[in-house]
Amino acid sequence: MSKNQSRKERKNQEKNSDIKNKTETRSGISRIYYYVIGILFLILLLLVIFIFTRGGNKVNLEDENTEESALVENEETENNNTENTNEEEDTTEEEIDDSEAEEEEDNSSEENSEEDLEEENQETEELEPGESEVVNEDAPHDTSHAVDYNDGSNDRVQIKNEIMAATGLNDDLIEWWIGNDGPGRVEATVSDRNQTEIYQVYLQYGDGNWHVLNYERINSVPNN
Repeated sequence: MSKNQSRKERKNQEKNSDIKNKTETRSGISRIYYYVIGILFLILLLLVIFIFTRGGNKVNLEDENTEESALVENEETENNNTENTNEEEDTTEEEIDDSEAEEEEDNSSEENSEEDLEEENQETEELEPGESEVVNEDAPHDTSHAVDYNDGSNDRVQIKNEIMAATGLNDDLIEWWIGNDGPGRVEATVSDRNQTEIYQVYLQYGDGNWHVLNYERINSVPNN
């Protein structure tokens, strides 16, 4: 009986040891499986963190690029506005200068016209009988000029035109007498048709033209 019992006990012990070994083997495999799962989960977590980090950097870079482009656009806009302002100022200054130049020209033309009117009034102002007027006492003088006294000659035409310009008489001028007053000089007596204005005019030839030296208003046409 003791031998049979010892055999059974041995068998039981062997069974128990087999069961224990199998259990330990299974528990070891389970632990390895859990380790592998934990490692994979950790790797996955690291990948997720890496992806989000890279995405955040891209977003930041995009934001920075957007801000830089906005700053560049603002600077270009400010520069364009400054250039436009400078151009407008230059245009305004040019317009002001042009208007001032036009005003100066208008003023100068008005002054010139007033001076011309004054000169014309002085030239056409009638003299009283016995008064004389000096026109050009420093006129050039050609003593070698031979005067042509014939009607319609170049000398007679020039003499008549110069007398009309000096005295203010019009085409109704009457030449009463044109005579010699020395080498290259003539003396003329003229009047209007009504003989209300009678003048004695002295002319001199020089530089190819006749020049009125002076003239005097007289009371009546002298008998030559």
